[in-house]
Amino acid sequence: MAAKMKPSITALKLSESEVMKLMQEFEAQWLKLKLQNNELVIQNDEKEKRAAELIVANKELAFQNDEKEKREDQLIIAKKHAEESDHLKTSFLNNISHEIRTPFNGILGFLSLIQEEDLTGS
Repeated sequence: MAAKMKPSITALKLSESEVMKLMQEFEAQWLKLKLQNNELVIQNDEKEKRAAELIVANKELAFQNDEKEKREDQLIIAKKHAEESDHLKTSFLNNISHEIRTPFNGILGFLSLIQEEDLTGS
């Protein structure tokens, strides 16, 4: 009966050319992985840079939005003041107009009476 051989590392025998070929393939794969890793590092750096830019842009937009809201509040207050001023002006002009028209109508009435030719003493 033949003795069974146990597989072992020592049982693997490769020629020098096979070893060189395996080393070349290993080095080629290693270089490919290094290039891919470098590309991923570059992409990651670009993404981090873009993320930082977006954070800055977001803060600027938030600031601009706050400023816009402040201006909007100021415009609302200014509009209320303008409407109030317009109302006061209209009331003033109506009162002045009434105060001027009332005596003026009386004066015109007396003038029309004075101009009548058949005016009697009574």
